[in-house]
Amino acid sequence: MKFLKVLFLITALLSTYVFAALPNPGSLLIAPIAGSQHVSGRNITLTFIPGADLPPSFDVIRIGRAYVNDFHVLDTNIQLPPGQNQYTFSYTIPAGLPSDPRFVIGGGTTWNVQSATFAVNKPNFGVVINRPSTRQSYRVGQRVNIAWRPSSRTLYKSSNITQFLIFDNVKNTWTPILDNSVPVNSGRYRLTLPNSLAKQNGYQFGILVERNGNQEAYYSNPFRVV
Repeated sequence: MKFLKVLFLITALLSTYVFAALPNPGSLLIAPIAGSQHVSGRNITLTFIPGADLPPSFDVIRIGRAYVNDFHVLDTNIQLPPGQNQYTFSYTIPAGLPSDPRFVIGGGTTWNVQSATFAVNKPNFGVVINRPSTRQSYRVGQRVNIAWRPSSRTLYKSSNITQFLIFDNVKNTWTPILDNSVPVNSGRYRLTLPNSLAKQNGYQFGILVERNGNQEAYYSNPFRVV
């Protein structure tokens, strides 16, 4: 029994190492996770598994609302110790941020990494993309379930998702997947990953939600294509 426990531990450690040491470009950002709740004046943690294209330093870490150019700079000229399988940074969320579920945190302008959307200051609206989970892997051509949860079925009863997109953190580009409307309250959609996607870390699903004449943008936890 003791031997089996040791063998299981070694296997788990090797699996973690293989995942972390991927030669693929793109970093896999595993925190903050989609839908997590944060408050101005308190700390937030940015954690990512580096890809092969990670530079020894990058220019900026920012926090702001998804799809809106109102980012706040948290840090500049970030130097990265070489050879680490994971990097973690902790910052204080700026005071005075609006109550909003659409915040993201990320680093770099030429080298890019971006989190899933999370909430700041306990908003009473919003959508959480709860699938994919963190560290999810897919293959091109695979049928994939995206699942989400609105904060209120009543609040979003007349709202639609107007677009599904895939964000590429490496190329900093968006690929539209669907232009047809899907009711927010349906809670899920099944799509096929395009064959054009490269094998790398750092992809995300994005959804655009139309509510009361405005667009809300939400991003999933990042995933990789293998």
